[in-house]
Amino acid sequence: MSANLLTLTSEHARGMSQVLVNPAAGASISAYRSCVGGQEVCWFQSGHASNVACFAMVPFCSRISAGQFSYAQQAISLTPNLPPEPHAIHGHGFQQAWQVDAQTADAATLSYVYNAASWPWSYRCEQRLRLQADVLSIELYLINQSDSPMPYGMGLHPYFPKHEGLLLTAEVDTHLQLNDELLPTGLLDVPEHLSLHKGLLLEDQLLDDVFCGWRHEAHLNWVGLERSLQMKASVDCDKLVVWAPAGEKFCCIEPISNLPDGFNQAGRLPNPFATLAAGASHAMAFSFHPQQG
Repeated sequence: MSANLLTLTSEHARGMSQVLVNPAAGASISAYRSCVGGQEVCWFQSGHASNVACFAMVPFCSRISAGQFSYAQQAISLTPNLPPEPHAIHGHGFQQAWQVDAQTADAATLSYVYNAASWPWSYRCEQRLRLQADVLSIELYLINQSDSPMPYGMGLHPYFPKHEGLLLTAEVDTHLQLNDELLPTGLLDVPEHLSLHKGLLLEDQLLDDVFCGWRHEAHLNWVGLERSLQMKASVDCDKLVVWAPAGEKFCCIEPISNLPDGFNQAGRLPNPFATLAAGASHAMAFSFHPQQG
């Protein structure tokens, strides 16, 4: 492992847990694991060929169509930032280095500052991580440092191992209808085959779906391994993305606060994004609670 990674460690009655954070790569989490009875359990799974297992999305989540939107009678144009993806996606923070502001054995605070450019608002974001026993808590704290209101959204993009009969359970209200470019066209009732209330088996599914009216808790149960993880989020983080790509050993279950292409959906779909007043701040909290046996 790189010497530049931050290591958070917590010893507890069941064993030891560890989180590795990479400040240079978007303050992303490289590993979240526990060692119980000599057996290592990885709660997050690195995606694709990278060592990224979770990253923060700020100041927006998911896509903005072609990077274009208007706000307060101002036309805004963002360069697509993840080729060959044709849209701006997942904000700025995940592609930038973050500063380490504080660290103890089991906690760290990192920050990222954006100075207004194509995104015409300056802001500061802090990411506060804490490992208590085997529970990982993450708080995102966003400050609008510009002199005008800023539209925004925040969320997390964690990757989970998809093997051994992974069952996802959550309470949601609706399913977001998407076009071929994964941009929203409307809201529908949740199809029976995607029922999160009954439990959705992800092991063999090919999914890229968004659920709205999420009740801020999701349960991941690896049935064949007798282990599970509960994910919680703040009440204003009420949307859930489920991405299970074909042929991969991971899936992503992403708590987010804004709709995909939300800045272009005002008046079309409910609760597409939030607004942060000049000089104001807002925090969102997330936590992961493992269980074994």
